Amino acid sequence: IQGFPFWTQLIAKDFNNVDITASNETINSVTAGGGALEIASLNATLHGMHFQGFSSNSATVDNLNVTALITFTALGNVGGVPQGVSITPAGGNQVKVNIDLGPLSSSADATITQSGPSSIHVHISDFNGIPADQLGNFGDFTITIPKLPPGVAIQSISVTQQGVMVTITGHNTTLSQNS
Repeated sequence: IQGFPFWTQLIAKDFNNVDITASNETINSVTAGGGALEIASLNATLHGMHFQGFSSNSATVDNLNVTALITFTALGNVGGVPQGVSITPAGGNQVKVNIDLGPLSSSADATITQSGPSSIHVHISDFNGIPADQLGNFGDFTITIPKLPPGVAIQSISVTQQGVMVTITGHNTTLSQNS
């Protein structure tokens, strides 16, 4: 919690800036090819967090900015990628899906895009001769992040050397213990 004086903010339950960090978190109810989505790191900054009442378990937030990193391994797990397949960055919002199954060694190209306020779409754009069944469910699937509060949405998606970086923003929203 940033800002001075801290005690005045605490007593008033009105905070100027709050930073939140987490690592190795799991979102269990993600719609995709399979499994839960693992978030390697999450960083959030909340500007103007206001609690209502003394024992309130919800707060209104003027603005929030969140970045979440999904590693390529986690993306493959949720997409149902079988053994022997790895994912690497390929520039832009593209990844290479590399397969090495003995005599079959090649890579397919996949694009990762935002497909709604709380969805990420992964689509193989070029199989490069790899049989689609060798990539499991990874050929075309959508990750839907459930329960984003009203006013909160995915702002952007980018592929980095570490994985997929998702930026989420929100304005004038209410966060609660159930969010």
